[in-house]
Amino acid sequence: MVYVLEEEVLMERYRKGDASALKSLIKLYEQKIFAFCFYAVGCDADKAYEAAVSGFVNAARSIPSLGGKASFLKQLLRQAITASKQSHALLSPDNSESSAAKLEIRKIVKRALLALPFEMKVFLLLRDQLNLSYELMASVLGKSGTDIKMELARSRKQLRENIEAIMANRDSLS
Repeated sequence: MVYVLEEEVLMERYRKGDASALKSLIKLYEQKIFAFCFYAVGCDADKAYEAAVSGFVNAARSIPSLGGKASFLKQLLRQAITASKQSHALLSPDNSESSAAKLEIRKIVKRALLALPFEMKVFLLLRDQLNLSYELMASVLGKSGTDIKMELARSRKQLRENIEAIMANRDSLS
């Protein structure tokens, strides 16, 4: 709720010509958007930075035309998805794991994610990585809440099937 109120105040200040308000809007969301873009472009920091900057620039350009209580975050997420979509690869970040088993599981999940269509990856990232509500996801993606839940269920099912196929293939090679 605090973000929403702060966002509205900052957007209004920016519309009135206060350039520092845009800097504050960027500060408000920069970590979440960079994290989303980082996963979206396959854990490449340079590409993530480019996608995040593109998302912020395009979202900032839209502020004057956004209605009174229109969400900057919603517009920003739309722009970040568009900018990230060009690479067609959404992954979880690499973290060095001490356990060989955990590292192997991470590799399997990454392979399974890579095999998903881009749209399925977006659903999984928005909900499971960024913890967005179904309502905000519906608004960002232009779908109903029911559609979001159904697509998310399909995405999770497909991810499970991909993991099972990779595991079965790995076991048959052993």
